[in-house]
Amino acid sequence: MEELQDAIEDAQYVNAIAMVEEGPRPVLAWEIPSEEAVAEWREKVRKRDDGENGPEGLGFDWTVSHALGFFLFSAYLKEKCDDYVRINFVEEVARWRINRSRSKKMEKARKLVTAYFMPRENDEKTGEPTLPPKTEIEEHDLERKLPSLSEDEMKNLYDENFDLSTSKCCIGLDGPIRDAIVETIFNVSNVESDSAPPSPIRNGSDNGDTDKFTDEGSASNVAESSLTNDNKSSPRSSDSTRLPSLDLPNDFFDQAEAVVMESLRKQYWEGFKESPEHTKLHNFFWYRDRKTVEDDFFVMRVLGRGGFGLVTGQSFFILFLSFSKLRPN
Repeated sequence: MEELQDAIEDAQYVNAIAMVEEGPRPVLAWEIPSEEAVAEWREKVRKRDDGENGPEGLGFDWTVSHALGFFLFSAYLKEKCDDYVRINFVEEVARWRINRSRSKKMEKARKLVTAYFMPRENDEKTGEPTLPPKTEIEEHDLERKLPSLSEDEMKNLYDENFDLSTSKCCIGLDGPIRDAIVETIFNVSNVESDSAPPSPIRNGSDNGDTDKFTDEGSASNVAESSLTNDNKSSPRSSDSTRLPSLDLPNDFFDQAEAVVMESLRKQYWEGFKESPEHTKLHNFFWYRDRKTVEDDFFVMRVLGRGGFGLVTGQSFFILFLSFSKLRPN
């Protein structure tokens, strides 16, 4: 009798997958929460993440600290606001941080400085500054590191280092943070160069390194902007830009990235909260935090039977046990 039941379930499984051409098959539709359910979830998050041990729940830093929140905020800027340069810089810094190769990390730092920290040449046709190419997030786990700055520290850094006119560079940095980063890359390049003329910013890599972006830059621009004529003070944590060796610390771009993200928060956060992307994000988090129930699983077929139950499977398997047949300890 059990063999007959298995054969019937096998036939049902084959018929089910025959009706679907691509993707996981078959699947259940995700439950869309009601407005009341989402409101209740938001209240729980605010109480749970009150800001004492991390970012305040549902706030800007809380949102972009999650990979999905970072992705949807980035997509909103690129698709709805047509503003990609600053968020692309933040994405590249996140990729730079997880690079473990010393040589590739230095090479990518040069490319970042060339693409985002130097004055851009004007386009011959439009007369507008040329911008780095737009890139998209393809990783599923690209996350933004939260800055370890107080609200007052962030305000001071922003006031001292951001220029919305983007006269110095395309991400709007103009101050001691930008100056120190450019000077460090210039000095490190001079140390690395033995006898050849210094080439502060190299556009390509000899080891076949492929980055998310490629860009043309002029080494002379870095030399001209290496702070010889500027008397601005160094940024608050100068340890991240004054180096005793050729290694760049992982926090090398932290303050620059924090200022750029603060500029995006000021300009776009309120609009993002009213967007469909924000609604999708909260619906997903609600679904993730809800209690898993039996109806969340789609039973496709029985994988096997034992003395006390049976096993079914899809992407995950479920073990059904008959507790009435189990003996107490």
